[in-house]
Amino acid sequence: MIGCLLCLNFNLNDWNMILNADVWKYKSEDLYGIPAALWLSYQHLPPHIKQCFGYCSIFPRDHKFDKQSTVHMWIAQGLIQPQQGKEMEDLGNEYFDYLLNRSFFQSSGFGDKSVEYELLMFSRTEFSVDYTRPKSSDTSEEYIMHGLIRDLALSITAYESLYLSPVTRNMKKNVRHLSLQSDKNTIAEVRDLGMLYNLRTLLLYRTKNSSFDYDALFMNLKCIRVLCLSDIGLKNLPNSIGNLKQLRCLDLTKTSVDTVPQVLCSLRNLQTLKLSISSSFLQSLPRNMSNLINLRHLKVNGSDEMYKIGKLTSLQELEKFTVLNKDGHRIEELKNMKQLRGKLSISQLENVHTKDEALEAKLNEKEHIEKLNLEWSWDYSWDGSVIESNLAALEGLRPHANLKDLIIRNNCGAKIPTWLEDGSLSSLETLEILDCRKWDLSLLGQFKGLKILRLDGLLQTQPVDLQHNRDYDQLFPCLCIIDMRRCSSFIEVPLTLEAMRLHMVRLPTLPRLHESRSSTSSSSLASLQISDCQRLTTLQVGLLAHQSQGQLQALHNLVIQACTELVHLPDHGFSALVSLKTLRIENCPKLRHKPVDNSSATLPSSLIDFKVIRCAALTSDSFFIDMGRLHSLRSMVIKGEPAVDEDHPSEHLPVFTSLPWGLLQHFKSLKELQIVDCEWLIMLGLPVLVSLKRLKIASCPRLAACSSPSDKSPMLLEYLEIKESSLHILNGELLQSLINLRELKIMECDELENFPNEMEEGLPCLVSLKRLFIHQCSRLQSLPCELATIPSLEEVCITECGSIRSIPEKGLPASLFMLVIRNCRYLKQRCKKDGEDWSKISHVFYIEIDNQNVKEEALSETGSSEEYISVSTISDWDFP
Repeated sequence: MIGCLLCLNFNLNDWNMILNADVWKYKSEDLYGIPAALWLSYQHLPPHIKQCFGYCSIFPRDHKFDKQSTVHMWIAQGLIQPQQGKEMEDLGNEYFDYLLNRSFFQSSGFGDKSVEYELLMFSRTEFSVDYTRPKSSDTSEEYIMHGLIRDLALSITAYESLYLSPVTRNMKKNVRHLSLQSDKNTIAEVRDLGMLYNLRTLLLYRTKNSSFDYDALFMNLKCIRVLCLSDIGLKNLPNSIGNLKQLRCLDLTKTSVDTVPQVLCSLRNLQTLKLSISSSFLQSLPRNMSNLINLRHLKVNGSDEMYKIGKLTSLQELEKFTVLNKDGHRIEELKNMKQLRGKLSISQLENVHTKDEALEAKLNEKEHIEKLNLEWSWDYSWDGSVIESNLAALEGLRPHANLKDLIIRNNCGAKIPTWLEDGSLSSLETLEILDCRKWDLSLLGQFKGLKILRLDGLLQTQPVDLQHNRDYDQLFPCLCIIDMRRCSSFIEVPLTLEAMRLHMVRLPTLPRLHESRSSTSSSSLASLQISDCQRLTTLQVGLLAHQSQGQLQALHNLVIQACTELVHLPDHGFSALVSLKTLRIENCPKLRHKPVDNSSATLPSSLIDFKVIRCAALTSDSFFIDMGRLHSLRSMVIKGEPAVDEDHPSEHLPVFTSLPWGLLQHFKSLKELQIVDCEWLIMLGLPVLVSLKRLKIASCPRLAACSSPSDKSPMLLEYLEIKESSLHILNGELLQSLINLRELKIMECDELENFPNEMEEGLPCLVSLKRLFIHQCSRLQSLPCELATIPSLEEVCITECGSIRSIPEKGLPASLFMLVIRNCRYLKQRCKKDGEDWSKISHVFYIEIDNQNVKEEALSETGSSEEYISVSTISDWDFP
């Protein structure tokens, strides 16, 4: 904190004053045990910020608070005075940021980040989420005060603020701000009612769902300005709340209140009202809510249908407004609400019939609105006259030039509004046009600051030219993200683009890269997803063509999904994408690999994560044999298609038969490998994968391991899953190398009747094995005879193996801690306390049979099994 203070004072004399300050001479006990540096930092705060900081002493230790609520409390207490040209909220945000930058506050590490930050982050990672969808703004970033900082605030306001908990004994007179934690039924049981008369702030925390006498509390809060209740048992506000005439801020978000009494509408000084955000059954608001003329902030479900909301001219937050064809709910209610800021969503705009009616909203005068959503009902019955009237209405809804984000949804007008043609929205950063089926995007104006463009459900048949339009050199020179769904494509991709998704886009080829005048210019594209583009037939033309890949130096992630007519990969594959980290090709059944020459590589050496899933024509020996350059590959998934003919592969498809050691020996970094539904795969050079830690093999009935002729060093493999495949892969030579294996799953091996002899003999080599899971092997007659020889085995789970007759004669390992048996009819009977196999398993600490702990009585003297068995221990098994 002293460092921050010094940074704000560049004069040498100021530094000397800080160095020679009297506070350094005091002893710790003279400063209430607070370091001198903190006192000095506080002393250099401006007086108006000192007041705001001192007020925060009311927060309990380690309490998490958000900026918005804190500022609202400061305003309610009169700690922020209005200044000409600035709103009190803006001043409060500046004060808060000042304290944050000076380290009086610190981030708790949780909460929202900005939407733009999220978008840019996801543009460089795998497409596991909808990267163009803004994050929810229901929660804001939270902050805390360090314990010493809070002690400093308490010492400053020692006679005004107080926190009372069930263990607090001290009571101080003249308290103005009280934070109270108690589960008593009445306030009289906690403290003398006389102390409530002068309170300006009360934060009440209750943890038990029990009744509380709020009438007695409200009757004594004569001067209260800030009231925050945390009580999940509170469902109805008593009428006595109407006595709190000085109340400025009422926060009920952590209650179950679902009704608002009429008397609340008489609190004319109320500035902030927050009702429970968890209540989805909030009844309609009182008709007189519009009497709260000083209301600045309103957080409540149903506020969009509040009667005569236009009377609340000081209101700054109105996230949603629903237009209805009745008095008090028409769009003219927005006319005088010039203080609205942040986000505004206007729905059911089909109830606005003329341009003049739309102009009554005066959206062009609302300079503080940053995000605007204009929405017509999707199921509205459109005819010619309605379409014309709604086109005129949209013309009258011109926003202010300060607008940053705009969404227009379900407008069926014949063309875009003129205010999207003239480029007057100079601050626009995000534009979403959704289900505006008749719009012609070639008429869009130039938006120099636009970063995100999302188009969905446009029936326009001609590709859009995003580069050259009328007299513009480039429509969107800052465009970073395009998300295009269910519409036609565009001609060129701007070089500024960082992320692009094309979903159900009607295009036979990909758009081309913009041809820059500079020969050295390259694209910024980092992420590209192409999905469900049923007309796309080739990648040899356009964005991913071999001759264009040299410009895609920033491309990290590429996903191609469900393009059922796609046939041709680019010439030379993706080998020229030198920065590509993640490649996923899925559900492209006609996509084929055709090498240009014998020396060409298909994939770049930079690849880290590679998945090819259900691409029957692509999954072939010739495709994989070109992968020897993938020295950086860490994860690979190969999922084929089950053969239609169980005995012969299709004559029209190439066959994938092997991943030999000669190829796999180059995968020095591979840690995870999945091979699924590869019925004709017979050879896998598994032992040469020196870094492999997780392996899953499923539906590969012909697969058997093949070893390297030279390298017999131990593998690092820790997790092995074999599903619907032969156990012959677990031959003796392989088992000898699995000294690090910790978990083995054998699942749905219907042909398995007995474990192979080689596997039986190699079980003692599994010296690190902790967990064994055998599931749904319906023909399996017995468990491995040598199961007891696995030295470190701790958990065994056997489920749905109805043919297993008994526990092996040699029993189970002495190290076994947990045994779970489910849906195994013979084992269920033999493993009971009076069963034939009880003596073989009685040493196991925890035994569960069909969800019942059969050793519960043995645990009764020491406690329940939950004290010993972690909840995650069994759930980690992922029972079907």
